Amino acid sequence: MAGASDILLEIAAKTRERIEEKQKEKPLAQIRAEAEKIRAEELAAAGMEPDGTDTAAAGAGKPAAHRKSFIEALKKPGMSYICEVKKASPSKGLIAEDFPYLEIAKEYEAAGASAISCLTEPFYFKGSDRYLREITDAVDIPVLRKDFTVSEYMIYEAKILGASAVLLICSLLDDVQLKGYMEVAKNLGMDALVEAHDSDEVFRAIAAGAEIIGVNNRDLRTFKVDMGNSIALRALAPADTVFVSESGIRTSGDIGRLRDNDVDAVLIGETLMRREDKKAALEELNGGPVNIPAESPERPKIKICGLSRPEDIEYVNAAKPDYAGFVIDYPKSRRSITPDQLRELVKELDDDIIPVGVFVDAGEELAAALYNSGVIKIMQLHGNEDDEYIARLRKLIDAGAGTGTGVNADVNDGTGGDGGDVRIVKAFKVKTPEDLEKAQASTADMVLLDQGKGEGRSFDWSIVRENRDKLQRPFFLAGGLDAGNLAEAVELMHPWAVDMSSSLETDKVKDREKIDEIMKIMDELQKQGEE
Repeated sequence: MAGASDILLEIAAKTRERIEEKQKEKPLAQIRAEAEKIRAEELAAAGMEPDGTDTAAAGAGKPAAHRKSFIEALKKPGMSYICEVKKASPSKGLIAEDFPYLEIAKEYEAAGASAISCLTEPFYFKGSDRYLREITDAVDIPVLRKDFTVSEYMIYEAKILGASAVLLICSLLDDVQLKGYMEVAKNLGMDALVEAHDSDEVFRAIAAGAEIIGVNNRDLRTFKVDMGNSIALRALAPADTVFVSESGIRTSGDIGRLRDNDVDAVLIGETLMRREDKKAALEELNGGPVNIPAESPERPKIKICGLSRPEDIEYVNAAKPDYAGFVIDYPKSRRSITPDQLRELVKELDDDIIPVGVFVDAGEELAAALYNSGVIKIMQLHGNEDDEYIARLRKLIDAGAGTGTGVNADVNDGTGGDGGDVRIVKAFKVKTPEDLEKAQASTADMVLLDQGKGEGRSFDWSIVRENRDKLQRPFFLAGGLDAGNLAEAVELMHPWAVDMSSSLETDKVKDREKIDEIMKIMDELQKQGEE
């Protein structure tokens, strides 16, 4: 249990107290007998022997099917969706004040969910055993009991409540408990989703005989989300292991990345819980629009880049773009500034505008230091930085006291919902469809599509429009955007954000009138979308 976070250990301790209180009313022996009786009745109704084999001679030796088999639901062709019924969480607080849990579960089933995950932990997630019992009676798809299993008592309890599967978290259980609890679940006709957070825990799950392994993309020590965690750990598990990616999955681009890396299923909670139309949300995740739809009233975000003077800060403070970009220590750019100059400029920047540091083949230490000190909130990489560079950068910022902002990545919503953290943006020069494949595969939190390093020219947009299957993730659009083509770019490309610099200059310095003109165009586009 050395790998457990403080919050996880806190929840586990509270759960042990909860189970101790329950055992005072119903001892372990009693709840075990009740659960085993239910299983015996299931087997008898199915014509099975107590050992789970068919009584019919023709079917001798055939394993008994579960009442609602969780693992079989996840083994079906295509990506399987485990949709979560969740009222709150420690990282996000109250997610759904209005909580018609039965309606939500039925809507998930109608939308094509493979299974449902129901929170029963009452203190940190506002869950309830009642929710689980009523949901299992109301739907015909399997239901996972999402709780912090610290005792076999909870597995018997899950059986009585109608669950098809239980959650076993490696960091809360030793090897003996992990294997033993899996055996208890199996004997009761239930599956176990064994959750791991790192390679050591994946190997422990495999050694214990786990058939379903889930990897949580959220680091419970920091609540940061990194989908690359699932992708990296999938390669460690046997091909026939059902592999589930959990947390932080928000777009069809995310689904595409996971599918391309042999992930079998995803567990999605907050992204769906925050959407009124959950059927539409699930359809979008399964291949619908990945950026802001044309009919959405939400305009793309705006980044004004290449700020280098106090006057530039004055201009953007008045215009209120979403992001302000600063080129750091890159002598080849006339807009380059030093870290000290950056600090002075950011001091005067409006608090509502997010400062972005733009780096070209700089040392990771520089970017991480500026991020961890809170000078910049996002790092934009414009050189030859690869995934190994990004991995080293992540280690540096995770080890520091980073204050990066949460950039709303819930792009299918278009309503300003709560998205995951975007700390690293990687720029890609687009000349061929293969460049889109590289952008799609990048481990950066967001990608930027451009012609080159501040060349002020547009790339061939048709490459993106004709190859959307190769890029199914949100993107910044840069390169040659100006007052004359901005509206067309937004209409044709549906970028998540636009990035502008040289077109907002006169005589090589930022022009307040041009900045104001761009903001008016974007405001007008938003008004048109609302009509």
